[in-house]
Amino acid sequence: MKTPFVAALLAALLLVLPAAQAECCFPHCVKWVNGPEGPMCLVEKCGDGTEPTPYCGYGKCNIFGCNCDGGCRTASKRRLHMRKMI
Repeated sequence: MKTPFVAALLAALLLVLPAAQAECCFPHCVKWVNGPEGPMCLVEKCGDGTEPTPYCGYGKCNIFGCNCDGGCRTASKRRLHMRKMI
């Protein structure tokens, strides 16, 4: 008799709790090479052109590279504008 009550309680909690969303700060490959098993990334950079450490957050990230303190290192608006012009 407790099982349906517990299941209903868990379902109600899932409906009430807000969905968790975390921004992940992964680097992007900027140089590829042909490896024995296909293309391999040789050089990774963050959006602002800096080296990942190992992720691209301004501060410490969790073990998945998400929820970094201070957000992700991204390209500046000027840099994005220059990329569009090329």
